[in-house]
Amino acid sequence: GCGLLMAPDGVPGAGFNGGGSCSDLPGGACQEQMDAAAARHPDATQLDLACKAPVCNRAGGAGTVVVTLRSGAQVTEAFAYTGDAGPIPLPACTGMPADVCRRVSASTVDGLPPSKRIRSITIACTTVPCTRDRGETQVDVQFTDGTEFTTNSGWEGGLP
Repeated sequence: GCGLLMAPDGVPGAGFNGGGSCSDLPGGACQEQMDAAAARHPDATQLDLACKAPVCNRAGGAGTVVVTLRSGAQVTEAFAYTGDAGPIPLPACTGMPADVCRRVSASTVDGLPPSKRIRSITIACTTVPCTRDRGETQVDVQFTDGTEFTTNSGWEGGLP
């Protein structure tokens, strides 16, 4: 799977909603590339993406997408993207150990669209205490374009 599904405008759950898979792509990059392929192929029912570059991350990547059309025919295309090459800002966290903070931040960032540069990440423990074993947080991300994304994250039995 691709993790958190987001449209290019950062609204979770929007965009391509057919079947699909991603191999070695962060969730946000996966969804952006799925949406781009679906826009080129409105009759797509399945999109299977694979990173073919040495690494696919927020900074960029390249690979192939196998598009399965409603007719059953398949089309294979190349894709490439350039994203946020800047360093991810250190998260500002309250109510949790530093390693828990970093893990929640990394898990959230994976699902964010790489086309949007992150200005800041704030994570607050909402159910005290937040430990490696259990916790609930609210994560607020501000992008440099002025938009924001907020999500809640919870885990039990180990970090997300």
